[in-house]
Amino acid sequence: MRRLVKWFIWPALVMLASIALVAARYHHLLQAPTTLIPANKAASQQANLADSQAVSAHHRSQIAEADLTTLLTARPQTERLVASAGVGRVAIPTVDISLPIFNQINDSTLSLGTVLYFPERRLGQGNTVLASHHYLGGEGLLNALNRVKKGDEILVSDLTTVWVYRVAANQVVNQDQVSVLANTGDARVTLIRCEGPRGTDYRRVVTGLLTRRTSLTTNSAKSLGITASKLPAKDDGPLAFVAAALARTISHHQLDGWLWLLLAINLAVLIGCGAGYVLAGDRPKKPSRAER
Repeated sequence: MRRLVKWFIWPALVMLASIALVAARYHHLLQAPTTLIPANKAASQQANLADSQAVSAHHRSQIAEADLTTLLTARPQTERLVASAGVGRVAIPTVDISLPIFNQINDSTLSLGTVLYFPERRLGQGNTVLASHHYLGGEGLLNALNRVKKGDEILVSDLTTVWVYRVAANQVVNQDQVSVLANTGDARVTLIRCEGPRGTDYRRVVTGLLTRRTSLTTNSAKSLGITASKLPAKDDGPLAFVAAALARTISHHQLDGWLWLLLAINLAVLIGCGAGYVLAGDRPKKPSRAER
């Protein structure tokens, strides 16, 4: 039994720990990225909003289905895109959704927050449509839309003004039901994401009607991820190191050098343990005191 513990149990635990490190980082990648933004960035966010330009239906049709490569490509661009394309924040406090709003429609912005599906529509006017990608198994972006209930509040802000909407409907529609995207005479917000696995024809749609417009308060700022302090430091720990290796592996479709090293070490440990177990078993046993 001691031989098994020495040559297999302990090495197996080490290998499992290394695999768990990679798995933990993979799970972390599926969570919402940290996108807190200082309140003093309000002017730049409003300037981006003022510069929002309409896009063609053809441009929107070019949006690809999201996969892990899309997510890994987007993550390093978070800070830059929030600064250059961010126009505000959206939050649903009851389900812990708090995300940036972008005025550029591409797979990166759709993987980091929500995008103005019609950038030419101003916040708080008409039908503000916010869309995002949907990553199955994750807990970020608009994945929690299915838990939103009628009557819940949706907060939309340009970092100064807060538009408060109350959820009127939460439904799943076919992708051909484009009437939910149409502009309206009333002020409303429409949150939309895919519903189901990749290739699905269905969309989860949550509609909220404007109830009031207020100035940013301490409570609403907290829900929206707007802070008076500096942005949190970047994750430069071992998990970030693993994430970088995973990103390079997936983007280049071949194992990154660091992951090759991890695989080689685990393989060497496995071979060494097997050899050690066999050789240890062939050694002559030392005679006990009774046999001497």
